[in-house]
Amino acid sequence: MRFKNDEARREWDEHRENAIAQKDLFVDVDSTTKDLRFCPVQYRVKFVCDDAACTTEHDFAILDWGLYVLHMKQYADRGGPMATQKVIEAIEQRLDPAKHEAYLFLGNTKAHCLNFSIVAFFHPPRPPAGKPAVASQPKLPGFD
Repeated sequence: MRFKNDEARREWDEHRENAIAQKDLFVDVDSTTKDLRFCPVQYRVKFVCDDAACTTEHDFAILDWGLYVLHMKQYADRGGPMATQKVIEAIEQRLDPAKHEAYLFLGNTKAHCLNFSIVAFFHPPRPPAGKPAVASQPKLPGFD
């Protein structure tokens, strides 16, 4: 977790104003856009791969929309420190190897094509001990 500085806030506000100034072709000119809110925290995940060939400690920003919605709701209900705590708990639950098979979906942008961020989590529950991870699927005729 990192707190964003004032420069990040100014840049965000500028991008927000530019985005709001653009109107959709198929929307009434007088319509209003739902306002976006600045999140003062950037959540991150650091980890080392379980592949012996990879010795890099990875450090990725998390852009998962659901976590930021959780942050905003908790912030409104309980304040900043509790919002941060709840988001960190949610990240830890999703990445808990005892409970979940965690996958990270990475993405980048054209402007920063070598810098990847986590854009989403996929965290199906681990099956109980002794059960296969994936249920067997019936075979299609002719594809034995």
